[in-house]
Amino acid sequence: MNNTFNFRRFFKIFTYDINKSIKNYGVTFIVLSMMPILSPLIYGVLSLCFSFEWNVPGLISRCAIFATGLAVLILTFAPSVFGKITDKRYGSEYLMIPASPFEKFLSMTIVTGIVIPFIFTLTYGLMDLLALGLSLSEGESLLAFFFNHRVLGNEGVAIRMDAIFILSTCLYSLIILLGSIYFKKFKVGKTLLVLFALSILMSWISVPVINMLVGNAQVFEEFALNVEEWILANTDKLEIYLNIFIDVVYIIEYAVLLTLLYLRVRKIKQ
Repeated sequence: MNNTFNFRRFFKIFTYDINKSIKNYGVTFIVLSMMPILSPLIYGVLSLCFSFEWNVPGLISRCAIFATGLAVLILTFAPSVFGKITDKRYGSEYLMIPASPFEKFLSMTIVTGIVIPFIFTLTYGLMDLLALGLSLSEGESLLAFFFNHRVLGNEGVAIRMDAIFILSTCLYSLIILLGSIYFKKFKVGKTLLVLFALSILMSWISVPVINMLVGNAQVFEEFALNVEEWILANTDKLEIYLNIFIDVVYIIEYAVLLTLLYLRVRKIKQ
């Protein structure tokens, strides 16, 4: 199509992606969102079997269950909803939708990286409040815990943990999306394998540098001293510098990821 973006066309493809998400992933989404209600029942039954007492999960257990549910959502949503785009038999319908590659890219990015994680987190938090109200769990609610620990502070340095959580959730959701529309088979497994290979590559790059510093005691000592002096001289600005560094890392990661996503969608269109 000649036009890169038209709001009416974008709204149609966005609506199509939402409806497809409900059709292909609705049941799984509901089950995962209901874990604050379901998991205490399972927890209580297991407690009866092993300790002959009905126990309910506390805050730590509920945080672990939420993290597990979110991980399952990230790993399974994109392959279930957009994974068949690479299949000639099932992808023809998507390719025939009158929308530009940019509109399709923007729609699947917003749905996968923003809409679904946000609705899941909000729904899960409300179900957690309901579970507390029904005495199916104990402790602080997950929503209250999240808002009370938005900022991690230590010796005058504050890190926005809420922003890191949101950005990381969106980032990993889009990474799985990229793997889902790039690989034709074993999408999640191959995506995780690529991430593992990249981590090994980064280790190979960083290890020689670390060995060089550690191997030369004088150089390492001077480096550590310079870092310590810089921190002491910039204590009042350390929080700003640290958060800027985190922002720059995320900007680079998102720039690379979104570029690869767009190029892949554009190639499928062609």
